[in-house]
Amino acid sequence: MGTYKPHERVCAKTLYRYIDKGLMSLNNMDLWLKLQRNTKPKRNRERKRILGQSIDVRPQEINIGQPLVTGRSIRSLGRKTKTNPLY
Repeated sequence: MGTYKPHERVCAKTLYRYIDKGLMSLNNMDLWLKLQRNTKPKRNRERKRILGQSIDVRPQEINIGQPLVTGRSIRSLGRKTKTNPLY
């Protein structure tokens, strides 16, 4: 079939990578197929989610560290059941 055995064959992409790394004594001008390839330009993608303000710029009232729910307000809600959760 050819001069190479099946375990010695490499695909075109691997061959082009070898040439780009300098493992073979060819350059891109010698490869007529690589010169015809149309490459896509790389683009930087923006974040999909806007994360909001940093935790460092939050209001001073929040930084005090008092709990939002106290034990007294939890007791006034009643007993937790399957049909009536506390929160």
